[in-house]
Amino acid sequence: MNSSNTAKQKRHRRTGADIKELFSGVVAICDEYDEPISIRHLFYRCSNAGLIEKTEQAYNSLRSHLVKWREQRLIPFNWFIDGTRYHYGHNTFNDLGEYLRHCSQSYRLNLWKDSDYYVEVWTEKDAIAAAVNKIAEEWNLRTFVCRGDPSMSSLDAAARTFNHHAPHEYRPVILYLGDYDETGLAIPKTIEGKLLSNHDCAVELIRVGINEEHILRFNLPTRPAKGDRRGESIDYAVDIDAMKPADLREILAKEIESFIDPDQLERMRLIEGSERETLETIDIDNLLRQ
Repeated sequence: MNSSNTAKQKRHRRTGADIKELFSGVVAICDEYDEPISIRHLFYRCSNAGLIEKTEQAYNSLRSHLVKWREQRLIPFNWFIDGTRYHYGHNTFNDLGEYLRHCSQSYRLNLWKDSDYYVEVWTEKDAIAAAVNKIAEEWNLRTFVCRGDPSMSSLDAAARTFNHHAPHEYRPVILYLGDYDETGLAIPKTIEGKLLSNHDCAVELIRVGINEEHILRFNLPTRPAKGDRRGESIDYAVDIDAMKPADLREILAKEIESFIDPDQLERMRLIEGSERETLETIDIDNLLRQ
């Protein structure tokens, strides 16, 4: 084997000092957030800070370190988002009283009942669902993770929901968040087209992000475009995971606000708060004894 091949195959091994610096950097970055973040987002932050290279090999190495550090209890397990669902099934209660108390605490009024729109938030990836759902729930909206091109079954279910609201003169709207890449730019058009052609369901789909303006405004890290023939031809790509959760929520909230009158919203929230207080004043134990 010649020397040039040997040099090509030689990999840089991180020293103890390198790993210590990476660990300190990870802790410092995670301390900036008051909520879990995705490992992919952490990877972009670390690479931008010069702690690791921006390669898939470096990403996989970071994941390995995070496994080890969590198993050693050096960092908390719950610092990072896992999009998988923990379990399926129903919530159960010890008795009717406990159930009624749960209902009073979880009561939510339909803030959109006097609106012209039925709005849902759709995301391309599980990794950002928790972050955007935090805002969606504040506005009493549902969040759906389509994981790229949605399946025929999920689009059928969505169409039935949208068409159910159509007779009530609500205009269906999807607020979409996804990657800025060839496929990610094509997915919203595919969703709109399939809903209309296969289900006779006309939906206004708005791409909330990532858009070119966000790449510049938030100084997001780019990667080479893959040249996917299904989508638009672009010079570079950006993963939605690269955006800070707070920035994602900011652009989503701004879009949601454009679909509802702020005075109407405030009135509905006051009604919701008053009705929840009424529920909380009910003497459930006395009610059950009657």
